[in-house]
Amino acid sequence: MTERARPESVASNREREAAMSKFTFRTSPPDTYIPPSREEMKEVATKLGVKGFAPDLVADLTNIAAGGQVSPPSAYRGEVARRVEEQLPAPDVWR
Repeated sequence: MTERARPESVASNREREAAMSKFTFRTSPPDTYIPPSREEMKEVATKLGVKGFAPDLVADLTNIAAGGQVSPPSAYRGEVARRVEEQLPAPDVWR
């Protein structure tokens, strides 16, 4: 017997998917896969005795394990450039 998704669970799934997109852009999960939240990652890491982990690496690995795909670098080149530009200090203005 299958359960129907309640509206609040659908909304929470969308929030989780949106949150995961900030972890990784190198891989994409299958359409039906709901990735783990950061809290779920921390909980499992604690149970396994892992003191530190990279959420983006965990996201990539879980996406691939679920049957997802690795994106070619050309697909995320613009995203990498945007993130680098956001972190760089403002350019000096010559007067």
